[in-house]
Amino acid sequence: MLFDKGEQRRTDKMTNFEKIKQMSIDEMARSRMFFFDCPYGTPCVGCSKGKEFNNNCTDCTKHWLESEVDTD
Repeated sequence: MLFDKGEQRRTDKMTNFEKIKQMSIDEMARSRMFFFDCPYGTPCVGCSKGKEFNNNCTDCTKHWLESEVDTD
């Protein structure tokens, strides 16, 4: 369970950052995640998220880390 930033209520939602923090080294290796690449798998030039984040990859990655885990 996590707590919302502004409030002290519990939530069952987990962010991508929280999920990564809980992974073992073996899980990270098996996940084949590239931690220094785009979390959405797009090139920087022509990125579909470019407008949303003013072409700032750092802001985009921070947004992804703070987003709820996609369980699909």
